[in-house]
Amino acid sequence: MITLSEARARAIPLPLDDGVAQDIIDEQEAWLARRIGPLEGSRTETFHVGLGATGGKVGLRRPTSSVAVVDGGATLATDRTRLAYTRAVVGAAESSAAAAVLAHRAQRVALVAGGALLAAALAVLLIRRRVLQLDRRVLLVSIPAEKGAVLEASFADSGLALARIGRVVEGTGLALA
Repeated sequence: MITLSEARARAIPLPLDDGVAQDIIDEQEAWLARRIGPLEGSRTETFHVGLGATGGKVGLRRPTSSVAVVDGGATLATDRTRLAYTRAVVGAAESSAAAAVLAHRAQRVALVAGGALLAAALAVLLIRRRVLQLDRRVLLVSIPAEKGAVLEASFADSGLALARIGRVVEGTGLALA
């Protein structure tokens, strides 16, 4: 605790009468001790971890030079306590990130499915109005030029017809054969 000479050295404003000044210091220390507990010596504070936990944050009532963490009667090493807390934080962050990824993936799938349904509905509408004609026997596929020979051979082996209708020329678009 603070002595009268330390208070005067720190330029704390106190009355000149030493007895009155010491009474003020004693009164303030008593008030502080009632509010936060003993000001000197060791003390024990108990924190119960459970559903209402504050995310691992522990608020001590006064400055402390060392802390012993006890779990089920066994004192845990400080590095193990810190490691356990860090693992819990990382686990919570990973769970939160995984949930966010799944939510974004579901949104993307819904957008793609909605776009496909909209395109199909538009195609049906245009076919009924005879604006668009769709032949089920024709499929147009665009592939890189170096894969063309392999695809032709695969189609020929399967007895399917494959015809090259043109090639893409860089900067000019499709050049029909």
